[in-house]
Amino acid sequence: MRIEEVIGQWIAEGRDQTGMSQAELGEQLEKLLGKSWPRQAVSAAEKGRRAFTAAELVAFAIALGCNVEDLLQPRTSTVTLANGPPVESRHLRTSAATGTDLEDCVTSMQRLRETWVDLRNKSRVMDLKVGVAYKDLTAALRGRGIARKDES
Repeated sequence: MRIEEVIGQWIAEGRDQTGMSQAELGEQLEKLLGKSWPRQAVSAAEKGRRAFTAAELVAFAIALGCNVEDLLQPRTSTVTLANGPPVESRHLRTSAATGTDLEDCVTSMQRLRETWVDLRNKSRVMDLKVGVAYKDLTAALRGRGIARKDES
């Protein structure tokens, strides 16, 4: 399968999922790229009958609400680039470890933020309780005629 066909399949699926017509997707692309994208051009793209520039891939991703990487994910083990021999499609994928590591990092950061907010709130409550206890103790000591050294 040619890489243009891989991209075209994802464009067609993404367009179907968003409920856009080919003409509507073309209008979105025209706004993003500053050049006309008629329905026929979108159709050719979906069928893998045209090459894509980097700007066009980014525009498709924006219009379809996905990442450029999503458009490059082949469903086969090999893809053909231009007229060259087939290459392993693993070159187009993000390693699972990288994605998982990043997700784990984000999750950990969210937990740390929640824990920090919780600890900060508990610290404020403790500060208030210590302040009240200090005032109560000071008043009790004064009531017994005991003054602090700095109050004498």
